[in-house]
Amino acid sequence: MKLPHLPTYLGICAGLLAALPLQAGCFAAPTEGALAFRRDRLPLDAERMLDLSANLCSLAQAQGGENPPQRRSAAQMLALALALQPGNPDARRLVETFTKNELKPAGDAKQIDAARNQLWQVLAWLETPAAGADANALAACLGDVMASAEPQHPHAEALRKLGEQGAWGGWVEPLEAFRKAEATKETPSGPAQGRLPAQPTAAASPILLAAAMVTTPLWSTDKATGATAMRALPVHMSAKWKDGNARAEPLSCALDAPQAPVTPESSPFKLTSATMVAALAKDHGPLPTGVAVGLVCGDNVDYLIERNHSAISAAAAVLMSAAITGCEPSATVIGEVQADGSLKLPPFFWDKLRCLADGPGGRLILPMEAAKYLPAMLALEQTSFFFHYEILLAANLHELIERSAKKPSPELAKLSANFLEVRSKLGNQRPTEYLANRFVRLRLDEIVHEASYHASARMLALQGSGDRPASLTRNILANELRRLIRPMAWIASCQVDKLSNKSLSDTCDVCLRDVEHLERYAEIRDHELYTQVHDLVIALRTLTRATHDRSINPKTHAVPWRAEFTAFSRSYQAVGESLHRAAADG
Repeated sequence: MKLPHLPTYLGICAGLLAALPLQAGCFAAPTEGALAFRRDRLPLDAERMLDLSANLCSLAQAQGGENPPQRRSAAQMLALALALQPGNPDARRLVETFTKNELKPAGDAKQIDAARNQLWQVLAWLETPAAGADANALAACLGDVMASAEPQHPHAEALRKLGEQGAWGGWVEPLEAFRKAEATKETPSGPAQGRLPAQPTAAASPILLAAAMVTTPLWSTDKATGATAMRALPVHMSAKWKDGNARAEPLSCALDAPQAPVTPESSPFKLTSATMVAALAKDHGPLPTGVAVGLVCGDNVDYLIERNHSAISAAAAVLMSAAITGCEPSATVIGEVQADGSLKLPPFFWDKLRCLADGPGGRLILPMEAAKYLPAMLALEQTSFFFHYEILLAANLHELIERSAKKPSPELAKLSANFLEVRSKLGNQRPTEYLANRFVRLRLDEIVHEASYHASARMLALQGSGDRPASLTRNILANELRRLIRPMAWIASCQVDKLSNKSLSDTCDVCLRDVEHLERYAEIRDHELYTQVHDLVIALRTLTRATHDRSINPKTHAVPWRAEFTAFSRSYQAVGESLHRAAADG
């Protein structure tokens, strides 16, 4: 029989061999989560990490997997590809392909050469001390795989002499795991031959952190007392990988709220969830599929989804990112994440900031726009707030995630340590006296010089300089006045015949005390705002007296009491509208 042309014949044979499963070896998929470095600490932008991940996939495919060293090298390359881009679909498909011991074509030679060249260039930068500890850890791993991917490269020989440098333990199995023979053999179709066929290894879960928590101020109702208020609440995250065909579904977030179903399609959380996913995709690149993130707000409280709107989005975005990157957060966060990744002030930001006085303290991440509100805390003589919280500003989701991390970057860790040292020496001194010390101010100025986003250091330095503001701007005065009369809100919704003299009296006393205390912080030109609110409190005191008189003689005082109640209700509504316009914050 005449054979076909030799090159053609060999090409056909190679194609047939490429389609056959490997019979002599196996592939141990890399473990996700046990990484040698932190992705968020690398001196690489998101686009560069996507490119590196794609290049590593090209090299892994070129390995072929014909022998144990090739299979382990491919596993290392794919481990790095997934560490740099957790949602890389090509990397996950290759893991599955190698796990099933199916050879893949090598790919385009020019593309592979280009991938090698780019990786060598990046490796040269990552190896430098200036790149940082996490970059050096990535370089050690990348050097191991590049020595295998291009053994003839001038730098490869030196790398091989050093031996394996990357921290692969617990992440990629040792070479022995890739030498084990497959237990399965080809069997004819038909009834089972006394045993079940071996099951393919399950694909690795894209979830790198199954649970996490951050704090954020939200409206909620206490289940025990029924009291509704804005509180600093812990937001708990749990992440699950879906089963079966659901693993192809996009990343989703569900909110456990009593007013709505706990699904991402529930309104009004649907839009918030979609916005967060868009922002994460912009920052992280393609997102892993099949991941369901669930959020629970607070302990023993009901989250008020309609009242909070999208105020939870900053906390939710940080927690969703933690689930797929493994970067655990530890902070209080405030803000609304936009689809383009920017971080903006939420409506009623001042109320959220003020409710943190009784919060947990620690690191507090705010939008950049919050800077204009912070001097007002000094005007209100709340200097201790900036010792209680280490406030950092963030312009976008990337900075929010980075600055809320439990294990921050070396640069931020150093700044926080310097700030903690300043704070620890306060002791029992009065903050104003302590900050008047020029050496303390010098330390604070150094922190601000290194990181202009360190708002606590900036505000404390301003306090120490003696140039802090003594009064509130008009919009913040309106915000604070609106907050101080909020205890009156129950009166408007209470049934008329259930208004008690004691409840009215207690509310009046609290509001009058707080409003009169605020007068000293109002500028003369804004005094009419204060006068409106003070007159409202006086109207409440008049209503309280009328309620007392009615309780003694209902017949005589019923008509005057109703007139006072009507006058108070109208005044409360008018003042509320006036303050809302002046506050101009939602």
